[in-house]
Amino acid sequence: MKRTLFLLSIFLSFSALAKTPPLSPEQTVRQIYQSYARGAESVYFGNAIVSARMNQTLQLDYQLTPPGDQGGLGYDPLCQCQDFDDLVLEKVVITQQDATHADATVRFRPFREGDTRITQTLKLAAEGNRWRIDDVLGESGSLWQNLNESNQKTLATLASLQKEQPQDFVRELISRGKEYTWPWTGVVSATFRQTVDQYQAATFHDEEGGYLKYLGINPIYGCDPGQFSAIEEIRVVEQNAARVRVHARFTLTHQQHQERDFILHRADNKWMIDDIISSDGHSLRQQMQEAIDQQSAKGKPQAQFPDLTKKVK
Repeated sequence: MKRTLFLLSIFLSFSALAKTPPLSPEQTVRQIYQSYARGAESVYFGNAIVSARMNQTLQLDYQLTPPGDQGGLGYDPLCQCQDFDDLVLEKVVITQQDATHADATVRFRPFREGDTRITQTLKLAAEGNRWRIDDVLGESGSLWQNLNESNQKTLATLASLQKEQPQDFVRELISRGKEYTWPWTGVVSATFRQTVDQYQAATFHDEEGGYLKYLGINPIYGCDPGQFSAIEEIRVVEQNAARVRVHARFTLTHQQHQERDFILHRADNKWMIDDIISSDGHSLRQQMQEAIDQQSAKGKPQAQFPDLTKKVK
């Protein structure tokens, strides 16, 4: 019996050691901030250094953010800034909560030649054989809580747009655009969003002004939602088991008219937009795909946007 307990204790000890990250919390924090030194390779606040919980929240924020917009993070939370120059990390104080959680209170100067000092706390969690940032506590409170509350509020608004009938769903989208409380990317399908992401990356370096040419305005309206005045007609023009096509005609300010067809499908009791057809018959997804192909044919490099879903070994 004693031998069994002894062997069990050895096994548990080795298991605990195997889960202990090779770098300590302080070493991890110092390594992260070293990337802010002049000439160093910058680190992205994403999957490589954040916890699964934080990464999931960041990913959702990204999915809910239309291309060209900032989303919930309009700044770098690690330096609490949009710009820095040879950041100086002055102090790191570690408070170990338990074997897998620690707090790192840091003080730094974003600009080496400046006098401004910032103090904040990084909540760390041991995951995937390293210490990862689970939250950042600064002057605005908890970063994770702020992002999560924003995401949940947006999801609640998107849920309120859903209706049983496709024409009622389209009517709700058009009539509530002026609220500016929900992103159009929250009502498009995964394949539509994939095309949007590829289009954004392909046209980012377009020197002829083609960046987001088709998405510079809200594609649901074909203009700024603030120009919407009244709905004239919404009707289903085609429907089968796989998809529905809804035609919408509405009035804009200055008595202008806009017509669009929405290609929808229903999944998980939600209507999602697969494509938007303009009044002249052009498919938005096809226009984006043609732009992607054109940039590829020119040998233009694609912008590398952070992949929040990529798994880091």
